[in-house]
Amino acid sequence: MFDMEVCVSGQGDVDASTRGSRDWQLEALRTRIAAMSPRSVSVAARSVGDRAAGSGDEVLPVPDCLAAVLPGGGLRRGTIVGCPRGSLLLALLAEATAAGYWSAVVGNPQIGLLALHEMGGKLGKLAHIPDPGLDALAVVAVLLDGVDLVVLDHRGSAAASRSRAVAARIRSHRAVLIVTAPGWLRPDVTIEAQVVDYSGLGRGRGRLTGIEFELPVTGRARQPRTTRIALTGTGCGQTSWKSSVGWEPRTQRKQIG
Repeated sequence: MFDMEVCVSGQGDVDASTRGSRDWQLEALRTRIAAMSPRSVSVAARSVGDRAAGSGDEVLPVPDCLAAVLPGGGLRRGTIVGCPRGSLLLALLAEATAAGYWSAVVGNPQIGLLALHEMGGKLGKLAHIPDPGLDALAVVAVLLDGVDLVVLDHRGSAAASRSRAVAARIRSHRAVLIVTAPGWLRPDVTIEAQVVDYSGLGRGRGRLTGIEFELPVTGRARQPRTTRIALTGTGCGQTSWKSSVGWEPRTQRKQIG
């Protein structure tokens, strides 16, 4: 994982010198984005139009057990996805980085990097900016120039005009933005995660071997769908996701009124 921890940090009131320093830090971040491998980050080496014409991958991969309930079977490029902080978010990052896509997390200083690695994620394809300072959207906008998947895991809000500008940038750069909390941008698709069962624990004792989640998925102009998936240990410090036994993804009718 390449470290951007000090790039954009800042707290308290912002004077002119601090603003100048932060501008320099953002420019340094742009430089590092541009220096990333052109094989993985085509925006850094080519125009957006070339990227759209040549990449051929309209969605970023997700665990197979989750693909059936997502539009296009993955994270569709040019969209905003709502997903809570936790194991499911790590699963999306792990799948994308394992497939070779550059990803970045803005915020969440305590993100579970070890858990991400145990899910098969590649930390060398992940940037982490734990403290984005007072303007997290500015950091996100820079990252969108050259990162396929950006996670905004930082509480805050933005004016509607700025949110629209960032949404347009996501579409034009064919990136994916995941937001973990409301207040920033309205998601096109929202995935929720609810723990429904544990395995491996007996009557007051035992070792936890798996966690089962129910995942309601909602989105604009599409029927809500729900599936159940389980996170289980595979040995040797690795974990994997699989569909829950006997569970089929189902479509729910939207309630009106």
